[in-house]
Amino acid sequence: MSKPQIIEALVLETAANLTNAQTGEDQALTKLITVEGELINIWHTDNRLPAKTNEEVLVAISPSNKTNPATGAPYLNYAIIPAAFATKIVAAK
Repeated sequence: MSKPQIIEALVLETAANLTNAQTGEDQALTKLITVEGELINIWHTDNRLPAKTNEEVLVAISPSNKTNPATGAPYLNYAIIPAAFATKIVAAK
């Protein structure tokens, strides 16, 4: 199993209790921008927000075992790493 890509990001926006159009369930949403300029939207099925707006975090990105039926490409899993723990990851590199 390969290591996930870990990238720095800034939390642009957060909101809880939003209806996810794909699932119809209330979920939280975190919008991020990475240092590479990529915008990432992460839905949280537990309806909790792991970070605050304007917080700098690390994001772990790894391919899922599930694939998109239309393209065959793997879906991506995203994990927001809180700033306090992120400093330990950066120090270990």
